Amino acid sequence: MSLLDKVVKSSVAAPVGFVGATMWGFGSSISGVGTLLGINEIRDAGRSMTTAGNSALSSSQSMLEDILGLSDAKSLNGALTMFSEHSQGGNRLTRDELSGLLDKMPELYFGLEGMLGTRRQVVALTADLVIMLYGQPEHDCIEWDGFHRMWREVYDNSTGRLTFFHRIIVHKYDADRQQALSARQVEALIDDLYYSTNSVFAGDKRVPERSMMMSALWKQLADGPDSRVTAEDLKPILCGDFCAC
Repeated sequence: MSLLDKVVKSSVAAPVGFVGATMWGFGSSISGVGTLLGINEIRDAGRSMTTAGNSALSSSQSMLEDILGLSDAKSLNGALTMFSEHSQGGNRLTRDELSGLLDKMPELYFGLEGMLGTRRQVVALTADLVIMLYGQPEHDCIEWDGFHRMWREVYDNSTGRLTFFHRIIVHKYDADRQQALSARQVEALIDDLYYSTNSVFAGDKRVPERSMMMSALWKQLADGPDSRVTAEDLKPILCGDFCAC
């Protein structure tokens, strides 16, 4: 039985009202794909999903679409395929494997090349953030359930993707990995974003003087320059909604 068939079977067997939890909590609901199914079945599912004319797959996928809806079924298939194509060592992606996968997902970091470094550096930064938020930093990897959660919450969610985009920027300056920046780190971010020669705002007369920008920013943050600043705190300035007046 393929992985896709087992997903469908577990969903059909679930009581009404529990289908979503079973499917979207896939990794935890069945104790992890690697535990009960094995990575070979994940790879087989990934290959099968791209093989036209497979009537058994068509039947399973049709049931999955009935349960989840067409767009959600395609989303799950997409996540499975990407994961299986890049995982070579069991029910997990190493940092290098994840970086290779993220190199094919530029939607997550489009526009950050240049400001945050080369494409390779931005991909590495994104992989580091994904492992920190969804993976196992102590093992320097991400397992299927974490990857699937990232896919749903970030890649397949426009609001989540924008939030993650902002977190990538903040992560570049978060040297101590506390998911919040010190005053010095915030100033380095603002310098690169607005005042460096590589900035998209270089020479833009609408950008206020740096001292005015920083003064206005600290006034709008509750605890001033003594506080630690999160991506959510910086959202107005990252979205272009900040007014230094």
